[in-house]
Amino acid sequence: MKWLYKKDLTDINSIKKVEDAFGIRFPSDYKDIVLAYNAATPWSC
Repeated sequence: MKWLYKKDLTDINSIKKVEDAFGIRFPSDYKDIVLAYNAATPWSC
């Protein structure tokens, strides 16, 4: 699978800020995907 239109996070701490604001913790797998493929669209080759 290829990911298109990825955007790098402008603030690496944005995930932590959302977690703190809502009093939640995202799973580490989710955070890894957001850091690697933020805003990307999956495309099947």
